[in-house]
Amino acid sequence: VNTLASLTVSAGELSPAFDGNNTNYEVNVDAKVTSITIDAKATDAKASVSGTGEHALQVGANTLQVVCKAEDGSSKTYTITVNVDETPLVYLKHNTQKLGVVRNVKDLGIPETFEATTIKIDDNDVTAYHSNNMNKTILYLVNEKGEKNFYLYDEKEGVISIFIPVTVLGRNVYIIDVKVDNVKFNKVQIDNNTFNGWTFKDDKNYSLLMDLWTKYKSYLTDFTKKIVKTISESSSSYYMYKLL
Repeated sequence: VNTLASLTVSAGELSPAFDGNNTNYEVNVDAKVTSITIDAKATDAKASVSGTGEHALQVGANTLQVVCKAEDGSSKTYTITVNVDETPLVYLKHNTQKLGVVRNVKDLGIPETFEATTIKIDDNDVTAYHSNNMNKTILYLVNEKGEKNFYLYDEKEGVISIFIPVTVLGRNVYIIDVKVDNVKFNKVQIDNNTFNGWTFKDDKNYSLLMDLWTKYKSYLTDFTKKIVKTISESSSSYYMYKLL
């Protein structure tokens, strides 16, 4: 006989309740649970059971299997899907938003030049992503509406800005927040063309243009290589350029 007489877990509860003829179960556990122990006993004393003991868990769904093998070689596999609560354990503030650090990043696409690292936030280990090329650190956060995005992060200032990677004419650019008090109206010259725009008070190497894509589309191809970041604020679009 290749059935189990009992199947138990150290955290949460099997759903549905154990039945030796049912081979699929789910278990929901708290966000802080990092491991689970499975215990199982065969109906036949001559049958063997594998897959029991302690198992490490990751955030999200974890598939664990217990196999009961009868003396005649036939076997039955019992599958337990352990769902670790994905609710953030670390929260930060950005303007009026409450942002939680996303814990399930299994299939997350990391922006080019960024690599995963671990930083401390309020004595908690948090997965972050750092680019040596840009000298920037980003976090993957979720707002109260459930919307997930990357955000620029500084150890002293906290969350600085949203950081959305996009591609413009084959070039990587980034949507970020604009601090109006950090720019002043100015004439911006690019490739012998003068535009109304803004310059940054604390950085003379960059300029800011508004609605360039729609208003000056004919010029865009000429200086695409100078695009550094695409910036969005409210319903207006801004494009930041490096003045070479």
